[in-house]
Amino acid sequence: MDDRAMTTHSAPAATGDELVGGHDAAARLASSTGLKVRRWDIEVLAADGLLPIHSCYHNNPLYRHGAIDAVTIDQLKPVVDARLAWFSQSIRIEDAPDYLGVTLQEFIELGQHHGFTTDAYRRIPIAELQPLRRNARSAIPGSHAG
Repeated sequence: MDDRAMTTHSAPAATGDELVGGHDAAARLASSTGLKVRRWDIEVLAADGLLPIHSCYHNNPLYRHGAIDAVTIDQLKPVVDARLAWFSQSIRIEDAPDYLGVTLQEFIELGQHHGFTTDAYRRIPIAELQPLRRNARSAIPGSHAG
């Protein structure tokens, strides 16, 4: 095999100009910092002006490797810690019916009546669900449970 054939199959040299989406950016930062970084953290860094969005592909932000590598652990750790704290105080909306011991339809009715708060992570504060947990079915308007 000649040298030319070998170079056509090798990966391009990292220049810092490669573009990746949020999941790959999170994986890159997780690998370099040891923190449990997720795509949501990347979005927060971008919204806070700490990680510039280079461009978008199908409405998904793309980030340069060089910009990702410039994020410091001092910038990243508070973002990750805030997400982890929120996750410990909330529940995924998909898990809320089981948490309350009701069916999906009953949960929808509860939500229509109580107006649960959800966020970008599709999570509900446990504090909103806790008062309903014991008697969720009786909290449904028109319910005869009790």
